[in-house]
Amino acid sequence: MPELDFPVEIAENDPSVLGARMMGGGFGGCTLNLIHEDGIEEFVEKASKAYKEKFGINLSYFVTVPSQGTSIMDMAY
Repeated sequence: MPELDFPVEIAENDPSVLGARMMGGGFGGCTLNLIHEDGIEEFVEKASKAYKEKFGINLSYFVTVPSQGTSIMDMAY
């Protein structure tokens, strides 16, 4: 799907990106990009502009940070 491959291709040539991959292509999909914190804003701006120029639609994105994942919580009061 070109709309999913394109953001990964942009990321491949960006020095602030540590890695990128497509996920869930059969269900609409998204890409996951691991980006240095100081390069996020510039990458999103560049990718959004290029995506709009190529496909005529706005790029949707979410910025998240890694966490320790799930854990068991003691719910005893």
